[in-house]
Amino acid sequence: MKKNTKIFIYVTAIVIYFLSSALIRMLLFGSAPETLLAVDWDENIGTIYKDITYENTGGHKFDLYIPTGLDKEQPQNVILYIHGGSFNSGAKEDGDSWCRFYASKGYISATVDYTLQNSGVKADLNLINEQIKSCVSAINEK
Repeated sequence: MKKNTKIFIYVTAIVIYFLSSALIRMLLFGSAPETLLAVDWDENIGTIYKDITYENTGGHKFDLYIPTGLDKEQPQNVILYIHGGSFNSGAKEDGDSWCRFYASKGYISATVDYTLQNSGVKADLNLINEQIKSCVSAINEK
């Protein structure tokens, strides 16, 4: 057997072993990010406001996560979770664990829904940018 063939077989075996191990680990213990982000939420951590409306033509909403103990006299920053999905899939609920995690660390966070292409409306970057701006304005009003 040629030296290059042996190396190829060796590398292929390592890759298959690595991928198999990763898959087994995920099946047994769940996704590492989800496990690391898990928060036992209660009113001592903060308050979650669900399905808040913001100005848009699709009736989309956002969720807002406010940590307990914020100094309301100080300016605050917001972490806005905008789900992925190539404008075809995803929902604001995809960001729930991220928002809970950041709120548990003292950051205001929010997760937003926006128009998807499969809704029968032309969903492009300009429309979604307008919706995100509108959502940010609504968050600032809260």
